[in-house]
Amino acid sequence: MIVFRAALVLSLSCSLTLAGCGSDGAEIIQPQAPGASEADPVGKVEQHLAQCVSPVVRQPDGTYAKLSDTGLYCDIALGTIDQDARYFAPEISLWIDGASKKRYMRLPPGTKIDSTDMDNWIFPVGMKVWKELSLNGKKIETRLLEKRPNNTWLMVAFQWNAQQSEAHPVPGGVNNANGTSHDIPSIGQCRECHHHVADALIGVSPLMLERSSMFGVTLFNLIARGALTQNPVRVIQFPGNQPTRDALAYLYANCSSCHRGTAAHAGLNLSTSVWDLRPEDTAVYRTAVNGPLATWWWDGDLLRVAPGAPERSVVLARMSTRDPEFQMPQIGTKIVDRTGMTLIYDWIMQIP
Repeated sequence: MIVFRAALVLSLSCSLTLAGCGSDGAEIIQPQAPGASEADPVGKVEQHLAQCVSPVVRQPDGTYAKLSDTGLYCDIALGTIDQDARYFAPEISLWIDGASKKRYMRLPPGTKIDSTDMDNWIFPVGMKVWKELSLNGKKIETRLLEKRPNNTWLMVAFQWNAQQSEAHPVPGGVNNANGTSHDIPSIGQCRECHHHVADALIGVSPLMLERSSMFGVTLFNLIARGALTQNPVRVIQFPGNQPTRDALAYLYANCSSCHRGTAAHAGLNLSTSVWDLRPEDTAVYRTAVNGPLATWWWDGDLLRVAPGAPERSVVLARMSTRDPEFQMPQIGTKIVDRTGMTLIYDWIMQIP
């Protein structure tokens, strides 16, 4: 316990100065505007003006032999995107060790997202979402989630070749892909994060798409296109002042895939509902703020989130380490997200 507490204080003091102390060898990443995509920091991406439809080529088992068969690219060498694959950027991006990301979704023509439960969208068969990850200007992988006719989801990552001309499926994942420290997840690891939500997709939700100023697909233009079975009856946004909104959005994007609902790990629910009007209404405040620990290192001093006391807040402490025994998230990251830590630190400091 004493060792853990000392490590907690040291890690927080090192990380939150945004100075290079610590043992993970990570390059320091400066904070960016909440909601900005790493690949699209100023809200503009390249325009794909060509009106084209990409051929879709399936294997007999319904999988794909290469990324260019999935329907994303009309011309993969030129990067020309299919006319029905729409770029989008969530409210706050999932941290994947500083990787830049581009995301596209394709809602099959004539279909709608079932938004009867606004917190738990259900997607039509044929819905596809792609997420491309790059490091140092080189594409490493593109992940595909596709809803199949039996209402299961195809989840697979494609690894880009050295020539950046094509990507091929790696269902077993790849460690240290393409000479980087990035690990491409296996199908099993994809399912580990995506099976807790109502219908697999985490970043495609009203709270993640609520900002109408974002470039690409937003909640506003989904409503305008008639893409929802039911439209919201109130303004949808994370509640509270700006530090609180930023923190709730970060926890929603990075933690609530596992920590949500009645089956939330350790009873810690880090999600927000579209119906939450005040921060105090959220599951985050009800289960984390002033929340006692459910694990062995509880000594009467630490809390899940201790108002005004980041050094006593275990949610922040577990974000600050990549010790396999303590780190959060447990998979998908090897480098501490110092920008995310700053958001959570600032939020905790101003909780009354």
